[in-house]
Amino acid sequence: MCKSIGQAMIWLGGALVLLGVTSAILGIAAVVMFSVEAYSRFCGPIWAGVFVVITGAVGIMAGRRFSKQGSSTGFITAFLVLTIIAIFVTLGQATVSGLAANVFEECYLESFGNKFPLSTFKKDWDSRSLNSFCWTGIYFHYVCMGVGILQAVLCIAASIIGCSVCCNPQKSVKAQPV
Repeated sequence: MCKSIGQAMIWLGGALVLLGVTSAILGIAAVVMFSVEAYSRFCGPIWAGVFVVITGAVGIMAGRRFSKQGSSTGFITAFLVLTIIAIFVTLGQATVSGLAANVFEECYLESFGNKFPLSTFKKDWDSRSLNSFCWTGIYFHYVCMGVGILQAVLCIAASIIGCSVCCNPQKSVKAQPV
């Protein structure tokens, strides 16, 4: 359990760094494994992951400074701004990954060099109509979408904590002697 807001920022920053690294690794794997599929080439998880890693690193620094000084610093303001931007970046990543999973119009089987469009299958196709490569791509994009949603939720929580520190004059402004 966190004893202070500074520790909460450190833990949230660390979680954002870990999720950002996970997202970037998944994005690189998607580009390597599904290089012919258009949504993987957008590299949404890579860009979102890098941005979330930077946001998490600033959050760790903001938490450490807040724990030492007990007041708002420029790092907390930067963390607040970055988490608000990261909410939209990660939701964009989740959207692109969700579209890639749901609108998998053509499924490529690179090992044979053939492409199998889903429209050639029966209208009421079932799970037996797709090969394992197709299902791997679909599930892989669902995992990327889940990571993006989890990043967005953590960014919302981090922005609430950052706002409570930045917008609370009792904690963020030290009294100056007159």
